[in-house]
Order: sequence, then structure tokens, then C-alpha cells
Amino acid sequence: MILASLICECEDKLICDFQQYYNIADLYGLEVSRAALLAAGLPAGSRSIMYLSGQPVDNTTLLLAMAVDALNISNWMRTKDGARNRNRPKSIVKLLLAKKNEKNEVRGFRDVVEFEKAKDEIRRRARINGAREEVRLNGDGTG
Repeated sequence: MILASLICECEDKLICDFQQYYNIADLYGLEVSRAALLAAGLPAGSRSIMYLSGQPVDNTTLLLAMAVDALNISNWMRTKDGARNRNRPKSIVKLLLAKKNEKNEVRGFRDVVEFEKAKDEIRRRARINGAREEVRLNGDGTG
């Protein structure tokens, strides 16, 4: 059951994990029962298992981030800002566990001409957005 889930959800991660943990480059060259057994035995820190569990970082990284956060808070509390409860340091743990809302758009192109048109359109939009941003920041866009 876990093998089917891993192949459907994150095949690329599973292939990498089999290569890293078992030194098996051809996942599909194995018998299904053998591949299922090995998939079930992947450690919690493997790409595949972390993806299925929704865990963005491994436990070691999370624990280290927690330790750094505690140290940062401890040091901050000894400062004037800490006494006045201002400028609290940002939590590394929160940054690591934050959900990422933006998706990277991946597009394919049939030929170079189509690619060049798309690239020109992106540059045109960037110039328009840059001009809008300049007007917003300066009021009149003159700098």
C-alpha cells in the first residue's frame, strides 16, 4: 500500500531514496513485493516519507532550529529591546514550517520562437510592474 502511494504521490523522491538508501538505481527492476518491503523500510527522514507525512524538514533540522530560537530569545531578553518587548527575533522554526503559497509555474515550449515570445512577454510585464512600483513609491514616478 505504501509503495503505491509513494509512486503516485512522489515517484521522483522515491527513486532518489532508493538510490541513496539502498543503492538501487532501477526501482522498476525489482519485484513488487521486494520494492514494497524496501519502501516500507525507508527512514522517517527520507524524502518520500517526509513528503507523505507533510513534514517540510527533518527532525534534526527542526531540533537545531528550536535550539537556535531559544538561544536568540535568551540573548534578546538581556537587551533593552527585550526589556521593552520590542524587536523580538524571528523564529527560524516558524520560517521552516511556514506553508509556501506561491507555486512555480513550469511551462514547456514547442520551439525557440514560442520561448522567445514568452520571454519578451515576461520582460514586458516586469517593466510595467516596475513602473507601477516606482509610481507607488515616489508618488509621481520621477524619483
